[in-house]
Amino acid sequence: MVGSGRTHRPRAPPPGVLAVLARLSRLAEDFPELVETDLDPVIVRPDGAVCVDARVRLERRPSFDPYLRRLRRPSAAEGM
Repeated sequence: MVGSGRTHRPRAPPPGVLAVLARLSRLAEDFPELVETDLDPVIVRPDGAVCVDARVRLERRPSFDPYLRRLRRPSAAEGM
């Protein structure tokens, strides 16, 4: 709007949405095998937010330890 005298600032998400995102982030931190989530729908109210339906997909991932070395087996020629 030109000439309205108001400055338009982006609105912050409601606190309920921020709480859902924080909990989802914590879930991903606690379960590194989490690869996909689907929250549908999330109902936002003045007193918070409710997720009506959720799907979560987990995948096994090999543990990775940068300090773990794998020893190779000696070949038959090396063993003699």
